[in-house]
Amino acid sequence: MRNCYSLLGLLMTGWMLFSFGSCENFFISDSNRLMYDKSYGNMARTDSVYSLLGILTKMQKVADRYVLLGELRGDLVVPNDHTSGDLRDLALFSATPDNCYNRIRDYYDIVNGCNCYLAYLDTTGQRYMKEYAAAKAIRAWTYLQIELNYGRASYFTQPVLTVEDNNRDYPVLTIDEICPLLIADLEPLVDFDRPDLGEILTLSSEYFFVPVRVILADLYLWNGDYSKAAETYYDYIFLNQAVLNPSYRIYHNDASYSSVRDGWSVSWSSVLPDETICFVPMATDPSDGRCSDLDSIFSGGLNGRYQVEASDSYIQTNLQQSYYLDAAGEYTNGDLRLRSSVAGVWNRNTMMDTMNIRKNSPLQSSASANTVMLYRLPHIYLRFAEACNQAGYSSLAFTVLKYGLTQDNIIKYVAPSERQTGARFLNFDHDAFLSNGAVHARGSGDTDCSQRYSLTVGDSVWVYDSDNDVYNYVAASPEYKAAVKDSLDNLILEEMALETAFEGNRFQDLIRFARRRNDNSFLATKVASRGSEFNENLYRLLLDEKNWYLSQQ
Repeated sequence: MRNCYSLLGLLMTGWMLFSFGSCENFFISDSNRLMYDKSYGNMARTDSVYSLLGILTKMQKVADRYVLLGELRGDLVVPNDHTSGDLRDLALFSATPDNCYNRIRDYYDIVNGCNCYLAYLDTTGQRYMKEYAAAKAIRAWTYLQIELNYGRASYFTQPVLTVEDNNRDYPVLTIDEICPLLIADLEPLVDFDRPDLGEILTLSSEYFFVPVRVILADLYLWNGDYSKAAETYYDYIFLNQAVLNPSYRIYHNDASYSSVRDGWSVSWSSVLPDETICFVPMATDPSDGRCSDLDSIFSGGLNGRYQVEASDSYIQTNLQQSYYLDAAGEYTNGDLRLRSSVAGVWNRNTMMDTMNIRKNSPLQSSASANTVMLYRLPHIYLRFAEACNQAGYSSLAFTVLKYGLTQDNIIKYVAPSERQTGARFLNFDHDAFLSNGAVHARGSGDTDCSQRYSLTVGDSVWVYDSDNDVYNYVAASPEYKAAVKDSLDNLILEEMALETAFEGNRFQDLIRFARRRNDNSFLATKVASRGSEFNENLYRLLLDEKNWYLSQQ
């Protein structure tokens, strides 16, 4: 059932889209005036580029929150002795309306900024269609954040510029109700590229915008349209020839396991175009605009007093992996991504004296701007695997994790029953994908040789024929396939922790997996188990889904 209430009190007194004198002023607004219908219309028609950048200044307000709300409520980080009261309350699901991270109006400010821009942008003759599509993608992404942080969203698509507009009743929708509307809004725009406004503060502006195809695929995934989600993630990967770089791995140098070579951290500590999809650009100095506090919160910044740290659950998830050195079967314990993303004293068996999280330090490749990453390519591959598994393509999904999506690997490891469907997302027959990497190999060595990293429930569905070096498919019962699907679902969620920890996705992932299983205890158990002891009070609190979300009042 849809509820209705006024937006009064949720939205700011006025919504300003800022005009800019030059690209160099990207982080500085020169006006606080309320843009009424006529004046904003004139500005949008003559300054469409700067108006779009104005929407991005609004994105800066929620960029840190994207990471903090996604991680503090999850199972991969815990508070410590230096954690602020507001952050601690987020982690304990006790944040009150005056919590500095609980400002829903900032999200609605983005939505209304997009509404204003879309209402007055001149798209005759396909003019500014890239900008039009970009604004709709930002609006859809923002609505998804409102749903996942607050559990429901007031839905409006027209500008709110007057008191009369503000006092109207707008439908309040759940994620199940809003996803079909956002999908229908984006589907006609899926083939439009992102706008490229040139280089701004040393950064390519193309990456300031969420690709329509990416947010559309996410919406299909949240809506349970798994085949459509798999197709749309695949289209993004294939059309962009987006390959998981096999050199982005962290290695043991030799069988002594005494030293490592880190090629993985470059995939998240830089804005290299091969794996960066989009980010929110931030200022480096407060005099230039809004800066990110993530470095200080996660790594301690200059004073070294970090406010959150890696959870026991995260550390144990890494330590329980098996690192394979080579095909000879040499292996040791521990996924090496732990060593790269968390600073601490390391040995082969344990991470002692847990220290600061390195992943949210300023990106090293940019001398003049920080960024808050929203999507990296591994996010897309892992969600593609998730969608494939749910759509009935479990062996294809497992190939993403263990072997890598090359055409040869698909022929060798994907079950014939899946290949015979003719689904287009099974086609990786392009030279660009000849060296496509496996996600799990990024921290666990030569996983294609690993006998310990396998997808089995009882007897294996895929039986290895050593004489011909192939896996033969053995017909399985529906019950067996369901068990494999569930086992792989857990493995994918585990890989999300290993590869994308601390990047803002974790609690959203837990919500999605729990909702799909119709099992609140799944999420509650994960979060309550993050510390050294099981938190029974937190577990009981999170059995009620309404406690997952921030208060809107």
